[in-house]
Amino acid sequence: MWAIVAAVGWHGVRLAVDRSAFDLGWGDRRYVNVARFVAEHTEPDAVIIAMQHSGSVRHYAGRLTLRFDLLDRAALDRAIAFLESTRRRPYIVLDGDEVPIFRARFSGRSRLGALDWTPLATLAAPPIFVFDPLNLSRTEPPLAISTLSSRPGWRCTEPPIWPPLLRLK
Repeated sequence: MWAIVAAVGWHGVRLAVDRSAFDLGWGDRRYVNVARFVAEHTEPDAVIIAMQHSGSVRHYAGRLTLRFDLLDRAALDRAIAFLESTRRRPYIVLDGDEVPIFRARFSGRSRLGALDWTPLATLAAPPIFVFDPLNLSRTEPPLAISTLSSRPGWRCTEPPIWPPLLRLK
């Protein structure tokens, strides 16, 4: 009887290992890595224009975020100009599969919608880009976003400030 229970248990664990069930958190590590990059390389009053990364950047980097999918299709240039006029530096953070969505939404309506300049930073796998819309003439290669974790093991990374401060100047 115990041998059957042990065999079924071993089979379940083996199946979970074969299907990478214990590695699921590593794929989502990209959210923390990108947010840490944003925290280290952007101003505290920066506004991050994003979709997929809006929550993690807000949580882990403490930056105000603006969802590009909720922004009017003709308002990208105006939004960036407004942020700049209020001394809030904008950045754009996009997953690789969001780049064509962003371009389709804003190209033809915005000079920035084509994303035809060198990104400030990239994460290689999965591809993630950080763009600086105020530096369109950037010629240096993009910075690499680190994939190293400061916390080994399975535990979650804690945000630098909890609860996060709401800064809405």
